[in-house]
Amino acid sequence: MTSLTWLHLSDWHQKGKDFDRRVVRDALLKDIEERVTRIDPTLERVDFVVFSGDLVWTGKPDEYQAAQEHLLAPALTAAGLKANRLFIVPGNHDLNRTHVYEMLPPELQKPLDSDALVQKWLNEEDGKRERTLEPFAAYRDFVAKYTGQSTPDYASILRLNVGGKDDGKKVALLGLNSAWMCARHKDNAGEVDDARRILVGEPQIHAALAEIANADVRIAVLHHPFEWLADFDRSHIKNRLRRECHFILTGHEHCPQLEVVNGPGGYCVTIPAGASYNRRVAEHPRNTNAYSWVHLEWHDKQKNGVIYQRRWNDDGNKWQPDDILYTNGKHKFCWRNK
Repeated sequence: MTSLTWLHLSDWHQKGKDFDRRVVRDALLKDIEERVTRIDPTLERVDFVVFSGDLVWTGKPDEYQAAQEHLLAPALTAAGLKANRLFIVPGNHDLNRTHVYEMLPPELQKPLDSDALVQKWLNEEDGKRERTLEPFAAYRDFVAKYTGQSTPDYASILRLNVGGKDDGKKVALLGLNSAWMCARHKDNAGEVDDARRILVGEPQIHAALAEIANADVRIAVLHHPFEWLADFDRSHIKNRLRRECHFILTGHEHCPQLEVVNGPGGYCVTIPAGASYNRRVAEHPRNTNAYSWVHLEWHDKQKNGVIYQRRWNDDGNKWQPDDILYTNGKHKFCWRNK
């Protein structure tokens, strides 16, 4: 039997010093460290950690250093991993909005509304992609140095091998930047309104999907759920990722409800993340701080999975099974190769 286990964190929103954040974080680290006795013995060996965006609050270098010190490094230690087994994608809080408004060309300061414009600004040959991604400079520098991801702000790929010589499996993670056109639209009150205006861009996934096509397990990671993408972009991105990936991991909405899709558009398991830390006491119960574990097993031709969903209990000052979403905080599902 071959197995695969990952820890899924998201939306840490690192700011300055915050006592409430430390209380939640300390309990989170204990929950990760004691996962075998608290959650399930199958989680003893962790293969990798995914962080699906919004590591920091304003995209500044000092915030990334603080996030490394206060969350990432101790979480990896608790999971028994090194930084090269951490896979990070950017969220809307990971870009420098000041750079967007003051430094980018006028055409990039408003929402793009066609595939032609997306292709123009994601064109690598004439340097336009480099200009497009300038607001992620601090994010890119931090992640590349810390995890070793070569292109953490655009179509990043991590390959892993799990299992033994005879039953080993190839795993590929594809990290996508769904935040590169965030903060371009404001409502009448002057607040940023990204819904149904942001983009991934088909150029970001086209070659990357071909590159990971031979993997036994293909996992796409992006910060925003598909519903946040502009209509013309969503039709490309949603259909192709569902057809060509086994799992899609997201963040942003802080509402961790697993979805298994089986239809003409493909067979795929989508796993949204809760926020590792939004605030200590949620304004709405569904937005309580949350995180998850996923464990997969191969039994001959049968492929089973379990998600263990955890949620913050402030009254008990602890993380506990999310029995609001799932019975006893876990849910079994089947998945299959494509």
